[in-house]
Amino acid sequence: MEIFEVATVLISVMALGLTVYQAIKIRQHNILTVKPLLRVGWNAGETADGIWIANNGLGPAIITSIKICKNGKKVTIRDLEDRLFEHGIEARMGLAEGETVIDTGETCWIVRTRDQVSSIIQREFWNELEGLTVHLVFKDLYGVSAPRIEWQCPNPIEAYVRPRSES
Repeated sequence: MEIFEVATVLISVMALGLTVYQAIKIRQHNILTVKPLLRVGWNAGETADGIWIANNGLGPAIITSIKICKNGKKVTIRDLEDRLFEHGIEARMGLAEGETVIDTGETCWIVRTRDQVSSIIQREFWNELEGLTVHLVFKDLYGVSAPRIEWQCPNPIEAYVRPRSES
């Protein structure tokens, strides 16, 4: 074999390697361009009170599993709704158990009071939700799983904000 033939094979192998590397990097870039970023939080203000999930990422989030626990025991969305109803609180449950898609820029409520509630109902609502732990597992459009989210609900009336005043 002549030096030109060896150089030709070597250049071809290097070009193939560079093409494979570039394809891998393009796929990684494409995955990052649709990466969701979920946040869980609460709202206790002049409008309805509740717990929400917001997608502040670049692509939709596909929630594959949501588990809600209170004192280490699993609570279903229906159980939570019933417990609140026992306190006279009508609540909206916004997130079904099973796969759910949250689009970019969208906020989805896990639980929310129907309307603005009195300060007494507001206190009972947050006392019931305090210590609730939300476990979320989600993935992006490519099926890449994101790190699991575990969030524990505080009682904002006790720790962060004043209860709603009666007018």
